Formats: sequence, C-alpha cells, structure tokens
Amino acid sequence: MDLKSYSRWYDYSRARDEMFQATDTAWAPWFVAHSDDKRRARLNIISHFLGKIPYKEVPREKVKLPKRQKPGGYKDPDYPYKMVPKTFERSFRRCPGLEARGRRSQELCRYLMTWSA
Repeated sequence: MDLKSYSRWYDYSRARDEMFQATDTAWAPWFVAHSDDKRRARLNIISHFLGKIPYKEVPREKVKLPKRQKPGGYKDPDYPYKMVPKTFERSFRRCPGLEARGRRSQELCRYLMTWSA
C-alpha cells in the first residue's frame, strides 16, 4: 500500500461500499472475509466455497488391506534425515457448515484444520 492510498482509506471504503450496494445480487453475491489473520481467512474462504458446492456421498466398496509383511530383520537406519518442520499440528476443531455434509466433508474439515493451528 502506498502512502497516498493510506491517507485516502475512507474514500476507498466509501467506493467499496457503493460498489457492493450496486453489484451485490442474489445471483452474484459478494462475500467478505475478515482477514487480519491471513491463514484463518484463507481456510474460512475455502470452507465457505466448499460449503456452497452441492455434494452427494458416492457409494464405494470398503477396501481391505492385505497383511503387511514381517520386518525380516529390517531396522530403521541411523541416518540424519532432513525433516520438514512440524509447523502445524493436527487440531480437530469444528468446521461450521460442513459437519452435516457427509463423511468426506468432515475428513476435509479435519485436514483443513490441520493448517489452522
């Protein structure tokens, strides 16, 4: 943001308000996301968009995994792996609007909430 635009904040806000008033319709609505916290704003937007998509659970067969082979003497190597930092840990908070949309939406919600820590 340049200094001149910062000094005209309310002029821009009035123009935005007029634009919303003139163009926000039932057919093409505008949605506003509070974005002081960019990460959570992005997650809220993704969740909102996904909540607008009609979703129908598709029947599928249950997968039965075969038994895993025995280690046969395998031991994890003593290797100095370069690990990706665990910046975000799993967090199973609720996703408003998605909990009633089926198991897949709930899985997606849990996945997205992994990034909201």
